[in-house]
Amino acid sequence: MDAVLNAIAEPHRREILRLIQTRELSAGEIASHFSVTRPAISQHLRVLTDAGLVSLHKDGTRRMYRARPEGMAELRDFLEEFWTDRLDVLKEVAEAQESQEKESMRPPRQVAQESASQASREATPAEGTIVEREIRIAARPETIFPFLVDPNKMLRWMGVEVTLDPRKGGVYRVSINGRDVVSGNFVEVVPNSRVVFTWGWEGENVLVPPGASTVEITLLEDGDGTLLRLRHLNLPPEEVDSHLMGWNHFLARLAAVSEGRDPGPDALATPAN
Repeated sequence: MDAVLNAIAEPHRREILRLIQTRELSAGEIASHFSVTRPAISQHLRVLTDAGLVSLHKDGTRRMYRARPEGMAELRDFLEEFWTDRLDVLKEVAEAQESQEKESMRPPRQVAQESASQASREATPAEGTIVEREIRIAARPETIFPFLVDPNKMLRWMGVEVTLDPRKGGVYRVSINGRDVVSGNFVEVVPNSRVVFTWGWEGENVLVPPGASTVEITLLEDGDGTLLRLRHLNLPPEEVDSHLMGWNHFLARLAAVSEGRDPGPDALATPAN
């Protein structure tokens, strides 16, 4: 496959393949379509032939060339597999960017009215409120993502004991300090792009029991860094402030480890009296 990639990397070679995709041409006929020298075209044809992308046979004194579609089979299989794995990620990023662009184009008055309406809805205990945070991290999504799904990496920024099974329905359990334990299940896991899991506190008489709320974390490329967007849904109003404080604390630590910095001792790793 490396030989194929090297062969089609040169623009003249790609144009040659287009010329002989459906017809057979001699080297001279191919050269007549280009401004480069005949020896240069011969060299390009040699590279394409050696890569298995072009077939060659002699017709009298003429050397005839034609593209070999099967020469692309290995590369085509690789690309199909690659895009199958990435389509969900690309769809998520594209939809997020489209939503952001639409948001920026709306009149300020409309945005203010909808924000007020949303705030009113979030204040209704029956529906629960939403905590939203957005931070920029100077690291790529593929660097940040493992810290969200790998137990050993998560321990570097949150919790003293972590159990994660990052697949739909898998366990999400984090002991923050040996006494206060969050547990839930993964709902969605899109590599290097998005994680969704349910969230609640183990124990008796808790306001947010396991499974009662949901956390969505989305990673969006932003130049050489990443915009991390967190939404914590369905929280009781009286739990908003404490969870907002907690997420501010832990997201700062996540940014530090993702950027290769030492987050320092975790002030929340010791149970409050």
